[in-house]
Amino acid sequence: MLVLVGCSKNSEIVDQLWNEAENLRQQENLGAAISKLVDIKTDFPDDPKAAEAQFMVGEIYLNDVKNYPIALEEFKTVIHDFPKSEMAEKAFFMIGYIYTNYLQAFSDGIEYYNLFLEKYPKSELVAAVKYELESLADVEKEILELSTANETHSEVTN
Repeated sequence: MLVLVGCSKNSEIVDQLWNEAENLRQQENLGAAISKLVDIKTDFPDDPKAAEAQFMVGEIYLNDVKNYPIALEEFKTVIHDFPKSEMAEKAFFMIGYIYTNYLQAFSDGIEYYNLFLEKYPKSELVAAVKYELESLADVEKEILELSTANETHSEVTN
């Protein structure tokens, strides 16, 4: 009985922190919003909202702060800390998306998209990943050609 009361109390605290974080984000008090989300992840790591909180931190850095390298790290933290969550699946997609659409790090984006397809072949995001990869086909071809040319050049100069 005590365990159920404790879980219920924790859930209420998590919900309160979540609501506060959302309100702070809407008020553009992003540092305070991130702090509330980090509290959820740190203090209640087993709560289902912990992975969502970490994901939202990545979204804030991506969409509100527009700091793409930090957003990448926050999404990678989702994958590392919550590998079996639905948020890890979404984080894989977001990492590929940031690399290709914001940082023009096409090789890294293609790598993450391909990892996504390996790990989540039945995901509802597969169509979006395939679309992204199709749009990168010419870039991927160019990367392979440059890589082959560099290898050939290295062999000739050695």
